[in-house]
Amino acid sequence: MNNRTALVTGASKGLGKQVALYFGRLGCNVVCTARSGELLAETVQAIRHSGGTATAIATDVTKQAQVENLVERSVERFAAIDILCNCVGILGPKIDLIEYLDESDWDTCLAVNLKSVFLMCRSVAPVMKNQRKGKIINLTTNIDDRVERGVIPYYAAKAGVTYMTRNLACELKPFNVQVNCLNPGGLKTDMTTFWEQYPDREAMARRGQTQYVPFEDRLREIAEILPIIGFLSGPDSDPITGAYFSVSSKVEPMYLSL
Repeated sequence: MNNRTALVTGASKGLGKQVALYFGRLGCNVVCTARSGELLAETVQAIRHSGGTATAIATDVTKQAQVENLVERSVERFAAIDILCNCVGILGPKIDLIEYLDESDWDTCLAVNLKSVFLMCRSVAPVMKNQRKGKIINLTTNIDDRVERGVIPYYAAKAGVTYMTRNLACELKPFNVQVNCLNPGGLKTDMTTFWEQYPDREAMARRGQTQYVPFEDRLREIAEILPIIGFLSGPDSDPITGAYFSVSSKVEPMYLSL
């Protein structure tokens, strides 16, 4: 992976930060992006401290002009974008039954989880097509057999990511660009902490308890899924595109059945 350029969204904390650090350890040039320039600087400093090469470009990846600027600056800095890993995501801003959700709750969740992936892929695709190579990994969730109360916008967005990935793989296959998505299962991140510490007790009571497994017992460390991202980013995965990879939690939670 030496001298390959990896662009990672959501690199200021959580999964995105650990993915960026991992690419740095693999020898990639890492472009770290998120909204918080201060937190991005910490990620870049950690990569450089370990002997890697990285740069930070603060970006709101739900804004087309900012995404286009991000991609342009990344190419100017490293001359290529070999890997795009879309890690940014939120559960909220609100977790509640559908009649308690506002239009803004839907718009924000869809913008961060789905629109951002569309804008990033849209801007990076011409670069990778011109290179005649590239890897795109989109983070998704389990959409085939899971239903829960209170998170309709989140699952709608992730379903969109999954099926957009499959269709984009079809478009980019003639250009030797592989596009895959990964459901990493339950991870110990800031987002899962948000879930457990959600302040609206009335909303959580309306939602009800849908899991029988204690929360902390069904989460894994981020480090456990990093080699899968490495595989999807490297040459061994060249024959694979349009695939959905799922990593089950250590103990599968029991979800509502219809």
